[in-house]
Amino acid sequence: MAPVRVLPVAASRGCYWGRRAFCNVGYGESFHFSEKPAARGGEEMMAPAKAHDARDFFFADEALSPRTLRLLWLWLIEAGTDFNWSCCARFERGISAELLSQMRRAHWRMVVYGLGSGSQRVLDRVDKGTKLRTVQRILREEAAAGIWNHVFIFSGFPGQTEEA
Repeated sequence: MAPVRVLPVAASRGCYWGRRAFCNVGYGESFHFSEKPAARGGEEMMAPAKAHDARDFFFADEALSPRTLRLLWLWLIEAGTDFNWSCCARFERGISAELLSQMRRAHWRMVVYGLGSGSQRVLDRVDKGTKLRTVQRILREEAAAGIWNHVFIFSGFPGQTEEA
């Protein structure tokens, strides 16, 4: 369903945030979070890329941690790869325009976010740990860096109204 072969890869299991009162993912997994060193995640891209003549990857993690995001782009640059990659992530304050520029240089193409709601009141109520001003800043900075954003939102949270 994609114009090129996109291979899955994983850097972690579980969710590093683990505090939300509502989450639509988890697939029955425990709340335990474990993470590979970023270099290992990068190295695990090498053999499948060669075996399947592919250079596009999607990290199938619930969300790559900020630490992995910072270290993975560096490993990919230092290894001299030309892999395109995408992942799921959280809107974290530490995601800066500088980091996004560096990650784009490492061929980061797209990020998928599970925002949940455009209402700060609802985000606070479900303990999302996300501020809408951070969301807006990151979306603008990612677009400026040439990274495509994909954001999931829901409607109908308990207590949600049309206004908020």
